[in-house]
Parts: sequence; C-alpha cells; structure tokens
Amino acid sequence: MMSKFTVIIASASNKQVNLINDCINDDLRFELACVTHHTDEIIDLCSNIQVDLLVISDTLFEQLSATDRLKHLPIHTKLAFTSNSTEFAAQAFEFNTIDLMPTPLTKARVTTMFNKFAKTSEPLYLNHLKQMQSLLQQVKHYGLETEQIIVKESGRIRIIDTNDIEWIAGAGNYVELHLGQETRPVLHRETLSSMLNRMAIHGFVRIHRSTLVKRRSIKELKPTENGDYLLTLKNGESLNLSRRYKQNMTGILC
Repeated sequence: MMSKFTVIIASASNKQVNLINDCINDDLRFELACVTHHTDEIIDLCSNIQVDLLVISDTLFEQLSATDRLKHLPIHTKLAFTSNSTEFAAQAFEFNTIDLMPTPLTKARVTTMFNKFAKTSEPLYLNHLKQMQSLLQQVKHYGLETEQIIVKESGRIRIIDTNDIEWIAGAGNYVELHLGQETRPVLHRETLSSMLNRMAIHGFVRIHRSTLVKRRSIKELKPTENGDYLLTLKNGESLNLSRRYKQNMTGILC
C-alpha cells in the first residue's frame, strides 16, 4: 500500500484550518502532520517531518518571504497558497507552488487542489515504489538471507552455504564451522568476532565467548544449577549458554 501524502497547514485562521483538516480526513490519500500558526516553525517542521504538501495562508507566506526563509524550504515540499490577492502570486510560484486557492475556501476547491497535487506527485511515488521493488528483487537474487563462505583446505577450495551451518566455535584465529550434514567441523581462517559480524544477519547469536549458534537450530533450553543453560539443537548436539549472553535469547527466555 502506498504511503499517504503528509500535509502541514500553516494559517492563522482556525476556520480555514478546520476546513482543510476536514478535507484531509475525507481523503484517504492524505494525512495531517501538524498545524502551525507561527512563521518561525514552518521551515523547521517541513525539514523535520518530511512534509509533502504545505498549505499556507498569504499572511504567513508574506512573513516568510520578508525573512527570506522560503529558500530553505525542502525541495520535495510543494506549496498550496490561499489568498484573494494576486500580489504574491508570482512570487509564490517561484517556490514549487502547485495551486493558488482564493478565499474564503470551500471544500470543493481544496479537493480540487488535492487532486492536482496527487496527479503530479503520484508518478514520483510510483517510480520510488518501483525502485524499491527492484532493490528487493536484487536482494532476493543475490541472497542476503544466505551467503557463501569460501574455505581453503589442503588441495581444494570449499564453498559452504550459511544455511548449512548450525553453530560455530572459536579457535584462536580460526573458527570451526559445524554443518548439519557432517560429523566433523570445517576449519576456517577467520576470528569468531569477524564471523559474528557476518553471520548476525543470518540469525546467528553469541551464546558463549567461544560459540555462535543459529537461533532457528535451537530445539530446547534447560537451566543449570550455576545459572547457565544447556542448549539442545535440533540435530541432537548440546551447547552451553552462558548467563552472560542470556539476553541474546530474547523471545525465548524471559
């Protein structure tokens, strides 16, 4: 579902604010970020809240123009200007203004402005959505959920998929990779800390100063008398969970 367009209303007229807010509530494409009656707040709010549309009255617009602060308005924020005067119209359209609405406002006129804004802005949102979908496809294609570890052994080079690793033991500047289908661990030249940095994204957590384990490989935990836990894997192997790393079992242990 596409995100809603966020709106800030900048007006000293409560009647005007209420009417625009009613239109926002009636239009599922938009949501109100906030209302301000103060010129000094407008630029900061637009910068901090990621505002798509600023509906601003001529009085506040004139005050902003006088202080030359409009040039600091974020480039992505579009303006809708409310006024009966054409005095500021030319200047208003220098600042990414999409519409100049005469006052007093009507719901029909505000709705027309919303439609105009959406018509020009939705293609940008759809393009952004397509880019995000493309990135997700790349993530899926290149498999960030899995990773291949290159292990150099005597006379050969092995390629090990992270999905095949159940747990990892530290051995100085090496680690032992314990695979689900093999009884003997595979020795790989890399420190345990470095492996944790690589393997955390694949669901591995530290359970001991010298042990990493894949969370979804855990079958059972039993407390011991000294405050540690005996951890049993689905393949039947048992490991020690130090109380020092108990917090890494969030969602399993309370």
